[in-house]
Amino acid sequence: MNEHALTSWNREGVRLRLNTEAEHSPSATRSGQTSERALILGQLEDEGYVTADGSSSVLSWSDLFRVARSAEYAGSLQPLGLPPIEAWRPSLTSRGALTDVDFSVVVSGWYDPEGRRPTGNVEINGAVITAGGRCSVLPMDVWLLLEAIRTHRALPVSMRSPDANRRAWANIREHARSSADLSDFLRKTVVLTPQRLRLELRKGDLLGNKLIEVVPDFDGAPERWLEFFDRTRGVPDRYEIPDGQGVVHVLLSPEVRTVLQELRRMPGRRIAGERAEGFIRNPFSVLGPSASSVIDAGQFEAAREAAGISFARFTSRVRRSGSEQSPACELVIEESLMGIIHSSTVTFRGPDDIEKFLVKIEGKIEAEAQCCHWEGYDLEILGDTPDQVARLRLALVELRESRRAKISEIFDLSQYSDRVEGFGVEKPYYSPFIARKTDEAGWFPENVAVGLCFKPKSGSETVAVVLDDQALKDFRDAVKRAELERRESFAFPCCPEPVPTRWAVEALDTIDRVGKDIKAKSFNPEGRIAGNGASKRAGLVVKPNVDSLDYEEHRGALSQPQGPPQVP
Repeated sequence: MNEHALTSWNREGVRLRLNTEAEHSPSATRSGQTSERALILGQLEDEGYVTADGSSSVLSWSDLFRVARSAEYAGSLQPLGLPPIEAWRPSLTSRGALTDVDFSVVVSGWYDPEGRRPTGNVEINGAVITAGGRCSVLPMDVWLLLEAIRTHRALPVSMRSPDANRRAWANIREHARSSADLSDFLRKTVVLTPQRLRLELRKGDLLGNKLIEVVPDFDGAPERWLEFFDRTRGVPDRYEIPDGQGVVHVLLSPEVRTVLQELRRMPGRRIAGERAEGFIRNPFSVLGPSASSVIDAGQFEAAREAAGISFARFTSRVRRSGSEQSPACELVIEESLMGIIHSSTVTFRGPDDIEKFLVKIEGKIEAEAQCCHWEGYDLEILGDTPDQVARLRLALVELRESRRAKISEIFDLSQYSDRVEGFGVEKPYYSPFIARKTDEAGWFPENVAVGLCFKPKSGSETVAVVLDDQALKDFRDAVKRAELERRESFAFPCCPEPVPTRWAVEALDTIDRVGKDIKAKSFNPEGRIAGNGASKRAGLVVKPNVDSLDYEEHRGALSQPQGPPQVP
């Protein structure tokens, strides 16, 4: 009995038998061929590819193609007595339209591996084609194509709805694109039934929070797919998208449609804030249970890295130099992109910057968030995050304490400008005066004169400036203008030096109070004027910037001759 008599096939698969008598014959022992066949069958059975059926072993066509593609069995199937796998190619045409109950796809002819039409009859038995005395195993795509055609042909007429026909053609077309020649109608009639979605991601930022744009895609998607998805209200069962000379029909499975509906609920396919943080870590928790069968986790991770989205771990670091009292605080951040770990340092600009970070991340921890967006990084909140935050909080307290001025520093005059003379109560140059015109007469309005006294620091005689009614009115107007213009002092006729604005306001208040008391005949020149008894606080005594040159600031760099300026 020869090998081929021990190997047979049908639509389900290949039946393999062993010739036990030949196993022990001298010729079999010398050639070792039958023993090799037995060894291969035993190995296939151990690995679950074949099932025992009496004295035979059955290898399904799908398992045969898996074994043929395996590197472990490459070139070792010849002892099984099977024909070689050769690149035969069918030619397909159709009968009826997709909306007809009798729509079908048929094989109108074949091309052999050399691209020629075979002569005579062509017989198909399972995955084996026989034509002109030549026997070959079809490629896996062609076998799957024939199985899809057979499945649709066996569909009862009652189940051949337009959508059922579209789905059947989409399944057939998936295998026919690279393994068959199509008629003009079939080539232009494109029906897609995506079972899996690819989610591409684009990263953005919205008011300091993460913003993610999600772009759904699938194999063979027409160019205008995203446009129609965005502009169509809701998610229909089918999209009809113009594409060149024809129309592409996109039929959605219930699972794919459910995921797309979740994406459609996102305004502009964008998701922000804590929901975005949860989405990029685990899209299945946001898109629902159907996503696990529609989205490939590996593809999503690759898209996340391609968009530059990564999760970073941070360590807080507090540095102190030898003479530096206040600590410098920073975050050491590590993130992985494309399998490469990148390390960077973010230095806080001061206590307010540290406080801002601590408030944000402590709020995230309290809300049980998964990460915190800061300075362009998505910082993961892990088990040690509270410890890192506590370290920064202690450093912040220390930093604020170190910035408080010490008593010794406050009274160190070397810390101040040269214009500061010392500490004490600064004496004003001006003071208001109120006097009687005639000493013999009493304190009544017609016998009262008011004005300003100026005492130069050089010690010369005091200069008195009497203010009559018009001059007093002009003085009030000058004070109001100085207040509106927020000037510290202003010039006034008859006054030798600029008059301090704040002092002038108090002087007018004093004059007005005395005037009221005189009119009410209650003025007591020996008593204390109400409202003018505020205690004088000790502070910095500043040298006056007057002609006596107690203080002079040199601006030599500005006064040096530099030549004519150059016009930019």
